[in-house]
Amino acid sequence: GVEDARAVRMERDRLRADVSRMEVELEASHDKISVFMEMGHNARLAGTVGRRTDLAPTDINMDEGTLRAELRGLRETYSDQVEELHKAQKLLQLEEAQVEDLRAALSEEKARADKLSEELYRKVQAHENELDRRRGKIHKLEAQLRRLLSGGAILEPSDPK
Repeated sequence: GVEDARAVRMERDRLRADVSRMEVELEASHDKISVFMEMGHNARLAGTVGRRTDLAPTDINMDEGTLRAELRGLRETYSDQVEELHKAQKLLQLEEAQVEDLRAALSEEKARADKLSEELYRKVQAHENELDRRRGKIHKLEAQLRRLLSGGAILEPSDPK
């Protein structure tokens, strides 16, 4: 019940963090792909294909084949990250649905427990009322017995008006 809900909540939070991390990684991969594409487009426009450009100084010594291979790798990574992101989102949606189901079940159990508690309270009150009634009857019988033992009548004397 409560432990399961706590575990589901922790898993949901972990999945949300994973989704956020993946979104950042996805955005970084997308930005790098954009830079590579822009670098290639600008190099073609400027006629500097294969020459040094300041767009990506870390990639200066890379030839076009290496850049294309890296771009392919980035696209694959991007695709994998998108797929992982979608899986994590689906899993998160399932976890959230389970949390909602658990909340509904918890609410039902709480209502049932409240109803049961209310019924038990009414029974206790009824028993206490019965005990009070019997206690009064016992006191009345004890008073009659004392009067009888002291030589009086069984009937209670009437109150003078």
